[in-house]
Amino acid sequence: MAEDDLEELEEVQEEQMGGDVYNEEALDEEMDDDEINPEEEGFMRGYDRESVLRCDQCGNELGDAFSSLEVEGHLYRFCSKKCKQDFQDQMM
Repeated sequence: MAEDDLEELEEVQEEQMGGDVYNEEALDEEMDDDEINPEEEGFMRGYDRESVLRCDQCGNELGDAFSSLEVEGHLYRFCSKKCKQDFQDQMM
């Protein structure tokens, strides 16, 4: 590839990528846009085992889909229908 072709290719790539990120001006722009959203902040804090919801019957961590049951104003959460049924059987 000729020297001129290589320079032209580099210029096209810079334009497509939003400029030269290796110069001071581009670096300053990137630093200005460097804000942390709530999801990133939570990820940076790390996984907290204490804050994970757990099944009130077996203690397993609850996923996105879980069953719940309210008894005398208290909400109980269960990882499966079986755990919910076992809990109800113990209440009787």
